[in-house]
Amino acid sequence: MRRELKYPQAVEKLIKKLQLFPGVGRRSAERFANNILQWSIKDQQEFGEIVVNLNKSVSHCRKCGYLTETNQYCDICDDLNRNVNVICVVENCSQLRSIEISGYYQGIYHILDGKISPLDGIKPEDLRIKELFERVTEFYAGNIAEDETLEIVIALSADVEGQATISYLEKKLHEKFPALEVSCLAQGLPAGADISFADGATLNAAFKGRNKL
Repeated sequence: MRRELKYPQAVEKLIKKLQLFPGVGRRSAERFANNILQWSIKDQQEFGEIVVNLNKSVSHCRKCGYLTETNQYCDICDDLNRNVNVICVVENCSQLRSIEISGYYQGIYHILDGKISPLDGIKPEDLRIKELFERVTEFYAGNIAEDETLEIVIALSADVEGQATISYLEKKLHEKFPALEVSCLAQGLPAGADISFADGATLNAAFKGRNKL
């Protein structure tokens, strides 16, 4: 007969929190928790302090939404050498990092903080879409040259929610900004794949061959 062996309450709480990580199930969380228990007291204390102070030491860029240690702008938005006429729209910080590390893209970014997903209760107003429209409005309100253009490159994961979000953004952007160029990454990313896991060569090819919407 199989016996049930419970963990102490503190360990059980840790296991449940570890399960919040994407792709981490009960057994993986148990392994992580048992590993943490084997750390030295010093390492456990330092780990706890890092987590506790995370929101105090890290904030989000006021423009793109990426991580920064200040309350202002991130290094990318502060870089005067970036091409401000191209804004790449991504779901999260991980996707931004993957594209940035690939080395091809030289524009700026905008993080949506997710994608439209009715089944998960995520509506357009739950994302940073309003902030994107404000940035586009600000661009056209500035002193731009007659032949100067702005392009929005939508780089979202190739799944149902990603495609729905692309369609929504394309429609709304063109309705409000008829002169705006809107494009999406070229085919080449596997269906349903997360851009965060794409290699540099694939991302570079997807950007070079991006399609206008």
